[in-house]
Amino acid sequence: MQEYLIKSALNKKIIVIDGLKEILLELSREGNNLNQIAKKINEGEQKDIKEMKNKLNNLWDLIEKILKESNK
Repeated sequence: MQEYLIKSALNKKIIVIDGLKEILLELSREGNNLNQIAKKINEGEQKDIKEMKNKLNNLWDLIEKILKESNK
């Protein structure tokens, strides 16, 4: 809120991204899942590599969505 007020006072552009909170929450969840899978792989459970690739793709999709929304 403080940052918003300062930018408003300085006539700086304010970017509002609808759903950003939900996107960031999902990004955090996916990151946690990815960390758990990486730990298993490091412990020798190679069967999770395909799942890890899928999680990485999901993370990149979310990052792209955030970037597209912020550039509108």
